[in-house]
Amino acid sequence: MKVVSLVCLLVLLLPAFGAEGGRESLAPTVSAFIAFTKDLFQKGNELLDILARSQSENVAKQIYSQARKIKEDKSQLRRKFAEGTIADGASSAEVRKLETPARDLAATLQRFGSQIESVSELKAGPLVSRTNELIRSKLAELSQAAGVYKSGDPASRAEAARRLDVAIADMDGVMDAASCLLDTIKQKAVVCDSNLKRLQGR
Repeated sequence: MKVVSLVCLLVLLLPAFGAEGGRESLAPTVSAFIAFTKDLFQKGNELLDILARSQSENVAKQIYSQARKIKEDKSQLRRKFAEGTIADGASSAEVRKLETPARDLAATLQRFGSQIESVSELKAGPLVSRTNELIRSKLAELSQAAGVYKSGDPASRAEAARRLDVAIADMDGVMDAASCLLDTIKQKAVVCDSNLKRLQGR
């Protein structure tokens, strides 16, 4: 069984996130993308041909920029939650600003998986299914973050920040994976190993 399939199976079997049981967060989709990229880097030098034939440079750039923007927006919203600077009635509107970028990133990850699958024997099915689930459904943990937030209650502010972390996790991991792909394309040499760690001198 390929690494990506095994990792995605484990992700699907994880307990539900949060006290309310919301599962429709970005975290499983992100885990599937990182696992898929690790599987891709196991190809070694064959990866160069796969990336060239899939013409995936632009989509890798998009993944990196979308993940960076989500990370920045989440950090800003998390700080507002922790400090209690959002009016109680405005928390849902603030959270909704993150929902569309999260779905957009999921759609871009899906496109990347489909492009790679079209020119290699790697199967993007688990990644595609996770992104489809996210795109079809509501990001429950984001809604729950807004639901528990009360500006005058430090405990509820901390819980809102925690739920935000659960909903949008590991953007650094997405950025690292996309950076490995982009630098491999640019340098015409594999720059990361199958754990997405930089090779010496790369």
